[in-house]
Amino acid sequence: MRSRDKFRAFALVLCALCTFSLSATASVAPYRPAEIAPATTPTRVITIAPDTRAVNVTEHETVTLVAGDQRFTVAFLRADAMFSLNDVAPPGMLDRDVKVFVAPDPLYVA
Repeated sequence: MRSRDKFRAFALVLCALCTFSLSATASVAPYRPAEIAPATTPTRVITIAPDTRAVNVTEHETVTLVAGDQRFTVAFLRADAMFSLNDVAPPGMLDRDVKVFVAPDPLYVA
């Protein structure tokens, strides 16, 4: 086999591997620490007062958050060190940054 043919074979294999790599990463679901949930399923209610800077929740917990006369329910899917509640709150719901600390679910901690 000539060196030109070897180079073409190598390039073809490299292109095939890149294509498979891209298709594998495209099917991965995006990381979401929480999502909006039906209002009928909360395990507790947390009121966000004007001076609230952070809330503590547990992984797999569904919480209704009340800010003024508005409310929304969030299911916390994964333990995460911290994220902004504004990332999952309906637009305009919060007038400041409120941090969420998600503790691991005690049912799944060894």
